[in-house]
Amino acid sequence: MELYAEAFQQLAFISAVVGGLAFTAAASLLNAGTATNDPTALSRSAKITIGTAIMSALFMIISTFIWSFQSADLFRAAVNNQSFPKSVGWVNFAASISMITGGMLLFVSIGTSGWIGSRNLGIVTSIAAVVGIVALILMVLWFGDI
Repeated sequence: MELYAEAFQQLAFISAVVGGLAFTAAASLLNAGTATNDPTALSRSAKITIGTAIMSALFMIISTFIWSFQSADLFRAAVNNQSFPKSVGWVNFAASISMITGGMLLFVSIGTSGWIGSRNLGIVTSIAAVVGIVALILMVLWFGDI
């Protein structure tokens, strides 16, 4: 039981770091766009990048909370010599889906971010995002219980 609790702590930490990264990227773009009085300062690709980065951060933070609370519950059950909680499977599934969704949105944000600068940079970041999404899908298939 302690092994699961520690694994959930690690997953919560990873989600928190990636979620913070996504939010920081969005906040930086928002700051750049609001530093001027020009209402068109943010391009369409910048707005998409900000939106997907914020949604990514939201999903990552949700998974962080779920795994943190679940880890605490497992440690508490272990200390009190209770049986393994039956809810671990579906709660972990919900947190995993939240983290995977956040990861996908982060890659979309990365893909659209290059279009803010130039067409060539947009093509490069879009290719990088597709590679990231494919890698994430392969990791889920490889390490997941599918």
